[in-house]
Amino acid sequence: MTALKSPMKKVKSAVSAASSQDIYLNFKQQIKLLLTNLRPSSNPTCQYLPADFENDYKGLWSLYVDNNGELKRSRVTSTPCVVYALTRSVCGKKMWGVKCLVKTPDNSIVTIEIDFERAREDLRRFVALMSSRGCFILPKKEDSFIRFLLMAMEQPDIERITCITSTGFVPERLGFLYGSTPLYGKSENNGSCVNNTLEAIEYQCPLGEAPREIHQRGSLDDWQQNVAKLALAWPQLFAICSAFGSSLVQLLGEEIGTLHFWGLSGGGKTILLQLFSSVHGCGSDPNNGANPSLIKKWNTTGNAIEAMLTSFSGLGVALDEMGQIEVRHMTKLMYDIASGHSKTRMKRDQTLREQLTWSLLILSSAEISISQKIKANREEEPMGISHRIQQIELFSEDSIVDNELLIETIKRADTLKKHCAEHYGSAGQHFIQGLLDSCDSYDGLKADILQRVNGIHQNLITTLLEGDTNSAQRRGLRRMAMVHCAGELACEFGTLLCDKADIEQAILSTAQRWLDGLENAVDDVSRAINKLRAFVRSNPQLFPNSINASQLRQRICGYQHSDKLLFIPEEFERLCGHVSYKHVARELRNRGLLHTHGGKDDPRLKTRVKLPNSNQKLSFIVVKDLFLESDSEPVIQSREANVESSSYNAKNPVSGGSKSQSGVVNSAGRPKVFVKDDPDLAIP
Repeated sequence: MTALKSPMKKVKSAVSAASSQDIYLNFKQQIKLLLTNLRPSSNPTCQYLPADFENDYKGLWSLYVDNNGELKRSRVTSTPCVVYALTRSVCGKKMWGVKCLVKTPDNSIVTIEIDFERAREDLRRFVALMSSRGCFILPKKEDSFIRFLLMAMEQPDIERITCITSTGFVPERLGFLYGSTPLYGKSENNGSCVNNTLEAIEYQCPLGEAPREIHQRGSLDDWQQNVAKLALAWPQLFAICSAFGSSLVQLLGEEIGTLHFWGLSGGGKTILLQLFSSVHGCGSDPNNGANPSLIKKWNTTGNAIEAMLTSFSGLGVALDEMGQIEVRHMTKLMYDIASGHSKTRMKRDQTLREQLTWSLLILSSAEISISQKIKANREEEPMGISHRIQQIELFSEDSIVDNELLIETIKRADTLKKHCAEHYGSAGQHFIQGLLDSCDSYDGLKADILQRVNGIHQNLITTLLEGDTNSAQRRGLRRMAMVHCAGELACEFGTLLCDKADIEQAILSTAQRWLDGLENAVDDVSRAINKLRAFVRSNPQLFPNSINASQLRQRICGYQHSDKLLFIPEEFERLCGHVSYKHVARELRNRGLLHTHGGKDDPRLKTRVKLPNSNQKLSFIVVKDLFLESDSEPVIQSREANVESSSYNAKNPVSGGSKSQSGVVNSAGRPKVFVKDDPDLAIP
């Protein structure tokens, strides 16, 4: 949970020139110093406490006057306690609570967050929770402690905290919560006010402690010279730019996406995850167990993945070994991740629990593709997977750069792995600070970057595609454009010390490799359409004229009706084989071959038709006769990127080779096979 705060009124006028965060920290430090100095020889103190309460080394005391008019004390807790902040939600309608500093029996000072809803809901559980955190409430003093908290809220100089449920950009102002570190733009640091009050930012995690993986080790110069300078191959530079691009997802309102690199072992996949992670946190290899790495494993539960994504929202997360995950519904998990929020769950009192949210990019790796994992799980792959999870096949040659020997590539890879665990976490902060300093307002920053992304997106479409484009291509290239923009901004801010041309080449290479894989992924649909056409041509007797429909007794697959073919839905589904009949019908609609009542934009795939000599309308999948006139064309049409090099090599897939200009060779260099006649396809 994230928090915005306003410091004490007493301090504001005295130190108006200081930053709001410094004011708040100084005030909190004063309370810590007060609690630290409480010793057996110290006198009781009422400082920072509401009336009728005082602290000494034995704990918190309640003051009252007895029947004889004498002032008496009654101990409430066995540990000193001070309330220093009041919390609430942005709307002010929920999440009311306080934050306390408590001196535990071992003389350490801890911060405890108290939610009034939970405290009132189950008082016994609340007391147990407070005890586990170091604040021990005496028996039968629960009501006195609650009274102390409520009276502390009424103090005019108490800190006020507005709680936000995720990290990342703070839309209400020009700020960013980077893990547990608040970052401000220049306008905020120069004394910009909200509601005429200075505000500071503090992080409160909704799932417990802030992730330890988000921290800095070494300087920005160390990271630039020892990590970024050695990321010479196009996949490596793309991984770094993706980490910067992950921070733009929330700002631009873009879709949550997964960039999945797959291929045989030894292709450099783990290094990509380490480079991605080193931008914002610890990039050590997760298999060495030395440090809490930002690289996590796919092999966990869906609920754990939701919690993980929430913790790293606005920053990004790397997930390794996707092939090891064991879930019953893989496609559902992929859609849940892309949704950006958790399931709606209930509380004990039958009210809705607040949903977890996240906004980021995920870098994933495995030896198999997502499509292969879905097929191994015996599921059908939805068409929407192709742009939500961009699958990029990686080869061992992709890590080699020009004029580099194999032994030099191996040595550079080993050095990168080592340095990602030693220098990390500085580049992300520097990049975010550059974003915040580049504009005077959140809306202005969003408008400027959105304009740049739109321009890059259009250039990518013009460079990589020709003819008609589909939604999957456009949406996938949109994500590539955002990563491209982030990389260019990192160069402008001085975070990356490379040429913008290198970044452009890395983005084009990655986008081209993804488009090649996308062409192969949808080829099953083209093949199913060709088989369907061949079957109709070979079996005209199974599609009699609809005029004779009432006289037919044998089994058929559909009818010839005017200039259309009427497929019986059950037979159409059977003829599509292992490919979803919905995918085939949608592709026919995209090609203008499917007839619906609402035309090409009609989302319905079936049409109700009244046959001659019939009194009722029946549902059919209606295909135009043009379907039989020519073989289908490839679903994806793409052409070579406009780059300087004209000869293909594995290190630069943009410049040729793995993709056919004529559209009849797949990314593996093998000719595509369009089946015109399939003798095995027959009515059982």
